[in-house]
Amino acid sequence: MTDRQPPKHQLGEWTLYAISDGLYRLDGGAMFGVVPKVMWEKVKPADERNRIDMCLSCLLAVRHNATVLIEAGIGSKNGEKFEFIYGVDHITSIDEELARLGMKAADIDHVILSHLHFDHAGSLTYLDENRKPAVHFPNARHHVHALEWETALHPSPRNRASYLSGDWMPVYEAGLLDIHDEEEFEVLPGIHAENVGGHTPGQLVVRIDPFESDKPAVFVGDVIPTGAHVPVPWIMGYDLDPARQVDLKELMLSQWMDEGALIVFPHETRYPWAHIAKDEKGNFKALPLDEGWLEPLRRVPWPRLPTSAA
Repeated sequence: MTDRQPPKHQLGEWTLYAISDGLYRLDGGAMFGVVPKVMWEKVKPADERNRIDMCLSCLLAVRHNATVLIEAGIGSKNGEKFEFIYGVDHITSIDEELARLGMKAADIDHVILSHLHFDHAGSLTYLDENRKPAVHFPNARHHVHALEWETALHPSPRNRASYLSGDWMPVYEAGLLDIHDEEEFEVLPGIHAENVGGHTPGQLVVRIDPFESDKPAVFVGDVIPTGAHVPVPWIMGYDLDPARQVDLKELMLSQWMDEGALIVFPHETRYPWAHIAKDEKGNFKALPLDEGWLEPLRRVPWPRLPTSAA
């Protein structure tokens, strides 16, 4: 394990850390939907199988009486075939990132899931000595929206492969899962989650409004998976409700830009977070912070890795 420290941002009374559960790869065409490859490959170059480089980012929020993890990566329990298909590269893990901060999984008080796809909920469990999934964060309340829970339990043929019950059913069976049916709910004072839909019916956006600052932080989940997805029409083929996804982005990006919000992306390899601005044509763009955050951990450099924001 290297001595590289996760990027840090002070937001009022909260100390935020961008932590990673490693890298993986998804098909570039699926990740950018109707956007032509000639456009998206300028900022997200593909490998020989047309897959783009993706990060498994989580947000750790710490203050004197609470430790909150937003998102839970992909984990390491899925086997060689799965890891080959998705190009999983364990350059680091949630446990390693916590250890760099002098923490461990048992220190987490709350885990908030934007949704329950395997690349966001995979590290909720690990394989115990009997090769059975066991709860990774035993002292944490885990939070998910009711619509997402129902979708995970009863997926459609289109999204069934994205939900792996071994990720989250042990958490439910352990009595550690809080299933929220409100449109917006409070996890702790200053931390709220809002069901926005679009990518999945129960997709959450998590907002941190510190007492001592008027600028929030927002974990956007797969509403905006990477900085390259900030332009409003750039959405994924995976989005179940693409029209809603576009409308959400138009509304939320304008709000976040006006607020000066810190935007935290779940899958951006180039930087973990950014502010939102507009370019000379009036299109939204990311103003990245902490560029190159994963480069000290890489074993193999990504070909033609971009060094600036989309």
